[in-house]
Amino acid sequence: MRTLNVNTLAEAHEAVVRAILLEDANELETEDKELTFEYPEPLSVRIETPWKEPKVSSVCQFGIHFQEQYQECMHTITPRKNDGKDATYTYGSRFRDYPIKVIGKEMHMIWAGDGRGSGLDQVEWVIKKLAENPETRRATIHTWQPEIDCDSNEPPCLQFIQLLIRNNKLNLFAIFRSNDMLSAYNMNILALHNLQQYILLRVNQLLEARSTKAWTFGPITCGTMETVSVSAHIYFKRDWSELKAFRQKLRV
Repeated sequence: MRTLNVNTLAEAHEAVVRAILLEDANELETEDKELTFEYPEPLSVRIETPWKEPKVSSVCQFGIHFQEQYQECMHTITPRKNDGKDATYTYGSRFRDYPIKVIGKEMHMIWAGDGRGSGLDQVEWVIKKLAENPETRRATIHTWQPEIDCDSNEPPCLQFIQLLIRNNKLNLFAIFRSNDMLSAYNMNILALHNLQQYILLRVNQLLEARSTKAWTFGPITCGTMETVSVSAHIYFKRDWSELKAFRQKLRV
């Protein structure tokens, strides 16, 4: 596994694209018949100061309105409309309304959560877990639901998040089974950092209210972020215009 060490979110985005373009990526046709360059091994990126600017690369294609929407949907539920147009999943719904089976009115097992309500709120659980036990290694968030996702044509790419408080800092770790490093990665890490900051705020509020031992060392501050992308790739044909802009900036 290759590890890149960077300082900011924008630097992370540009570093992963540069690595894929310069370090013998493999050409791969996906299950959906799209052409990609895939990094030959899992790619880890450690971001030392994710709260510092710049957070978005100057050649990122998404405007501020989309950035704000994407960050918000990472930790909020997207209610299902049941109009045939609902997304297969959203990360906010998987995080805050994780799908579970419950007994319905006619004593049949039905799905709750995933935008339907009554699912498991993993974000709230993590906040309480960290506030109650700041040294915990169990503050994790999951997206994959085997009964739903194994046969899905659009299963979640982000699989796992872990929050660790160490040296009075809240660090975030995330694992992607598949990650579009060109057009999606910057928005992924921007939203993950927004989630990290949200959890940090809530944990500090609970610690202060309880006047716990952890609070005697002062408020917990934001720590590092680290992502591992098992299949780190770019869609060089589909996203050729965005790739051209990156090549011009990175001079590769």
